[in-house]
Amino acid sequence: MADFQSPGDDRPTDTEPGRRRAPRPETRAAKTRRLNRARRLELIYSQDAHEAGAFGMSPSIFVQAMLPHSEVVARDEEGSPVVDRNGDPVLASHYQAKNGDFTLTVRAGIGASGRSVGVPYGGRARLLLTYFCSEARRRYGLYADQAATPGTIDPKAFARARHIEIGDTLAAFMRELDIAPTGGSTGSIANLKDQLRRLATCVISFEWDRQTVRGVRPLRDLKGEHVLIVQRYHLWDAPPLVGPDGQELVEGASGGSLVLQEEFLRQILLSSFPVDWRKLQYLRAHPLALDLYLWCTYNAERLRRHGRTQKAVSWRSLHAQLGSHYFESDRGMKDFAYRAKKALQKVRECWPELEYETPRGRLVLHTSTPDVPSR
Repeated sequence: MADFQSPGDDRPTDTEPGRRRAPRPETRAAKTRRLNRARRLELIYSQDAHEAGAFGMSPSIFVQAMLPHSEVVARDEEGSPVVDRNGDPVLASHYQAKNGDFTLTVRAGIGASGRSVGVPYGGRARLLLTYFCSEARRRYGLYADQAATPGTIDPKAFARARHIEIGDTLAAFMRELDIAPTGGSTGSIANLKDQLRRLATCVISFEWDRQTVRGVRPLRDLKGEHVLIVQRYHLWDAPPLVGPDGQELVEGASGGSLVLQEEFLRQILLSSFPVDWRKLQYLRAHPLALDLYLWCTYNAERLRRHGRTQKAVSWRSLHAQLGSHYFESDRGMKDFAYRAKKALQKVRECWPELEYETPRGRLVLHTSTPDVPSR
């Protein structure tokens, strides 16, 4: 969780009392990233999401509790990471987030080796979920601000919407997602394919554990459901064709297709909320800011719809909903609150109309113009 500079990094040095350390010269890579961010913001400010054709739809089911921000590894009883014989961390078999009486559990798929393929995490997993949701709804025939009506789902359109084509090349698919494709074992292509496989093989469980009173007896009301995101998947690779002289004759490629599971598709047709795809791209390297953008977008629309002026939530409750796991201590909550405030400033960079305040111990979201106005 190193998205933001930690407090105290710009304190005066011992050698120069009262003076800050001189900033380091900007590297070429840093300058390129800064200019790219400026260009993205200029495009966001110049047109709304509808005018730019940049609106997407995000599943509402992940707002109560979200995917993790970073890799989840197996841990022993003392909380230390478990490593294999090569000293590499063992990927966790599951991830769990609790928010009051609601629990989200993500069970990772198991590969041919019998080991976990890992829990989906980070900005790219969130981009993929939004893409699946947006593309399925488009293929069904729903506009951004429409929802299907229970009991009237068209079977033919439903069958058509289940199929998500990644294409003949993963590089072309990544350009559609506005992600620069880079090769190699640590490149963006390998990472995106890894997140695709994790999403395609995981099982999502939602559980509600409520305590009520019936008459004079306490009653435990336990409900739950399990959802696959993908029912079938086909991901393939073709290595480059190399001639006798070692020259690459045909470049390597990878692609595939997915078939969404019926219950997952039904849920996103019935309950999704509009987002600005450009803002997801702007925030994708900052998962906490991305989660806060999704949370604020979802709740701002609900405030408008129900005629309310604000929504207040404690930092502890918000921490339970987002994919960030800090230690459940007073110091951990203070650290989360500090980082969340910095992340909200990042969100406001691309959404200046966002209205909120952070009085002691909580976040207060105010009614504002919807980020993606309905049409």
